[in-house]
Amino acid sequence: MVHALHVLFALAALTSAKTTYPSWTTMPSPAGGNGDLKSVSSGGNIVCVVVGSSKIQCGAFNAKKADVDWNAVSGELEQVVVGPKGTIIGVNNDNEVRYSSKILPTQAWIQISGETYESVSMDEDKFVCGVTPDNKLDCAWNGIKSKNPNWSRQNGLFKQVIVANGRLVGLNKDNKLYTTPTDTMPTSTLKWQAIPSPPSLLKQISYDGERVCGITTSNTVLCTTFDPTKPLD
Repeated sequence: MVHALHVLFALAALTSAKTTYPSWTTMPSPAGGNGDLKSVSSGGNIVCVVVGSSKIQCGAFNAKKADVDWNAVSGELEQVVVGPKGTIIGVNNDNEVRYSSKILPTQAWIQISGETYESVSMDEDKFVCGVTPDNKLDCAWNGIKSKNPNWSRQNGLFKQVIVANGRLVGLNKDNKLYTTPTDTMPTSTLKWQAIPSPPSLLKQISYDGERVCGITTSNTVLCTTFDPTKPLD
């Protein structure tokens, strides 16, 4: 079982963490010493984690509470992203995309077609994006909750990309972070801008529209805020 207090510190406490752009804040690991932390994501008042053998656990959290009531969610994923309206999307160990409009103990997963993706992300009713094993980025904006979105290849090479609140944040193979608004996505001319790179190697990132967090190879959680209107010095 994931240690609830650690997850609270890593996610809910970000609201009160005093970070100054472009510094990074180190948070306790949500893994709590109970297995490898594969993925963590929060949206609205829901937080989900994937640990150990690809098991999914989700729960409601509140920054004023010191605990999270975890509930097992059926299915197995390697990576998970939670939307602010309670949607959930991720990829399994066969690199198949799974999506559900609600987080329930017994999920009615939809398999979204497309190429083989190692990570995916969804900006609610607007966009879905996926990164292929060779670091290519595909995004779609029509039929995104169906089995056949209108996938379109985008510029940029990344090992993971998160889309939220009309913005993309990408982590490349050199451990560099970039961001761009989604408005030029239909023409595949995304305008990537560098943002503060993490001080440690990251294996996974999350983005909630305000904060970027990353999981290091030693299961440490690093987080930073950034202002997309100000270029990196």
